[in-house]
Amino acid sequence: MCIRDSSWVERAWVLDDARQGSVRPAKILQGCSILMTRAAYDAVGGFDETITAGEDTLFFEALKEKGFKVIFNPQFSVVHLGYPDNLTRFIRRQCWQASDYLRSNKGLFNDLMYLGTWVFTILFVAVVLTSPLSPALSMFLAVCWALLPLGLSIKRLRQANWPKLTPLYLLQIYIIDACYLLGRSLGLLRSLVSPNKVSGRVG
Repeated sequence: MCIRDSSWVERAWVLDDARQGSVRPAKILQGCSILMTRAAYDAVGGFDETITAGEDTLFFEALKEKGFKVIFNPQFSVVHLGYPDNLTRFIRRQCWQASDYLRSNKGLFNDLMYLGTWVFTILFVAVVLTSPLSPALSMFLAVCWALLPLGLSIKRLRQANWPKLTPLYLLQIYIIDACYLLGRSLGLLRSLVSPNKVSGRVG
């Protein structure tokens, strides 16, 4: 849940869930807000400290594989200070978080966001390569490329149980999802070029 003085970037990324008061199974694990027993932590061997980002996702998958029940409880919400408040910082953060994609994901089809990043990246490269050869094909691929953030926006809105929307807010959500995929694609490309380069700095 975003606080009132959040930037539009934060409000577009952290969607207020229409079911704010309900306890429900967690679909993701937010590394900034976790409460667990020491036994659960030890059972999965803690976080993987060899990767730059994505350790919370691997930790979440390990908990599920061990049979632990992971729930989302809005009563344990926190104020996460220092989160990106403009598009430049947001893209940079997503690029950093995807810098270890190749090591932090178990398989292409295990994570739809990971798969979506690959498709987004491949389509972008295809648009660039086909532009001088076949403008019509390039335009078609560009439309498909632009539709991917829309699919992500719909997915996130469904997960948030369709919060109240205005045309401007919907546009902001689409923009932030496009920037998310752009940043993740840049991080993926960086991990392909320099798979062993690890950076812990986020701008």
